[in-house]
Amino acid sequence: MKTAPPPMEGAQGAAAGASRKLRPALLVWGVVAAGLAAVWLIPLESLPTACLMRRMTGVPCPTCGVGRSLHALLHGDIPASLHYHPLLLPFLVLGLLWWAAVAAPARRAGRRVPARLQAAVLAAAGVSLLAVWLVRVATSSVP
Repeated sequence: MKTAPPPMEGAQGAAAGASRKLRPALLVWGVVAAGLAAVWLIPLESLPTACLMRRMTGVPCPTCGVGRSLHALLHGDIPASLHYHPLLLPFLVLGLLWWAAVAAPARRAGRRVPARLQAAVLAAAGVSLLAVWLVRVATSSVP
């Protein structure tokens, strides 16, 4: 019968624990970086529309243009980014502020962000997205 190896103590044990916690985060950030690099490298004209709703009905979805908006933003073309989807840049900025002011401090303190607060923020984002979508569809301004 095999017995478990004795637990590592001291600095070695702490380093091994930190390494195990760091691996998933590195994997996630590596995938995000690879995805952003791919969007940056692919010419805008080559990006296909991924919107199933637009392909099937001809009506753009609330997030139509986000891929092209991200492509323009990665190339430093803020006016084009806002043209393709006016909410991508504000959502990225607000998301970063949310992380810095709410999520990261809560995590460092060993707490969770209250579910009601999370729901309220997501509801506000959803309402904003739908309102902008309705305006864009009504004015035929979805590229």
